[in-house]
Order: sequence, then structure tokens, then C-alpha cells
Amino acid sequence: MVHSEKLKTLLAARTQKVRAFRGMIKHEENYDENEGKNNFTYGEATSIGKQQILNYIKKDIPSLNGKFLDIGSGYGKLVTFIAEQTNMFCVGVEINQNMFEISEQICWTHRRDKIHFINDDIRNLPELIKDADVIYINCVTWNPKLVSAIFEQAEGIIYHNHLRALKLSNGKIWDYPGEPAPIHCSWQEEDQQYYRLDAKTFKND
Repeated sequence: MVHSEKLKTLLAARTQKVRAFRGMIKHEENYDENEGKNNFTYGEATSIGKQQILNYIKKDIPSLNGKFLDIGSGYGKLVTFIAEQTNMFCVGVEINQNMFEISEQICWTHRRDKIHFINDDIRNLPELIKDADVIYINCVTWNPKLVSAIFEQAEGIIYHNHLRALKLSNGKIWDYPGEPAPIHCSWQEEDQQYYRLDAKTFKND
């Protein structure tokens, strides 16, 4: 029995190390009666990835003014970085209360007045999606219906990594992820497949 308990402890520790190495935090899948399962596994853009995102924003919005929205902002690191490097008002929306509280606690920056964190489900905040000039979403594990709802409401530029075709509420099938915009993230050594999608162009197709 003692050996069995020790083995369980060792396996648990090994699992934790593997997850840490991959740079991911696994959350339980939440069931939504309208969407099915949503997997909120968490990963981050690295320091290299943050710079890549900033470079994309500079091309899209040379003035570096406007509103930046990070959906699933986690600990708020990207939101803080973009606020420090641009003139944009930056909002992070995080559904996980613990991550939200930590993001508030560790937001040590001279640009705090340009940052706002919200602990909520993005589906309750459609006005934020519509008003954003730039939206960043690490949504590779999200249910397509959730991503579709975000895309339908957006009117700005979206940087995302969701590759599955989405059926919009008007019956149209979205099967074009946009232009490649690779971003370096915490769970792998090479850049990840991200895309730049202009919501206005998409809606006018």
C-alpha cells in the first residue's frame, strides 16, 4: 500500500512537470447546453510572441491608437505589454477568477490607467468585441460556436489560432482563417499557426 501511494505521488509530480514543460495549464472542460464542451486549457504568448503581436499591430494601426482586446487574458501579461508599447487602451477578459485576481495583483506598470481587466464570460460583453480595433484570441481548443460568436460581433482585426470551419448564425460557412501571422507560444519551441483576419473584409465577402 505504501509503495502504491508513493507511485501515485511520483506519477502526479511527473504529470505536473510535463505540463509545465509544455507551457500549458489544463482546465476541466465546461459544458454549455448551447455549445457543448469548451476546453479552457491555458497557454501564453512568450516574450518573442508578444513582440510578434506588437509588430503586427504596428502594420495594421501605425498610429498605435485605439482599443486592444485580449479574450482569455490569463495573467494579463500581453495586455500589460501592449499597453506599455502603444497608445492603445487595453482590455483583458478572463473567465477564470483566480487568474483574473492574479492579473490585477501583478500589473505593475506606469501605464495602469490604460489597462482594464474583467472577470467575466466574453459572451456577456458583446460591446467590447464590437468596439475593439484589435482582438487577440488563443482559441485553438475552444468550441467553434464560441469562436463563431466572437467573429460575428467583431469589426476590427483578429489574431487567432482557430482552424476549424465555423457555421455562422446566417448559415454561412467560414472556412478561411485569414493571412498567416505566426506567434511564438509557451507550449512549443517553434512558432504556432496564428492568422490575421479582418472582420470587416470577412463580413463583406
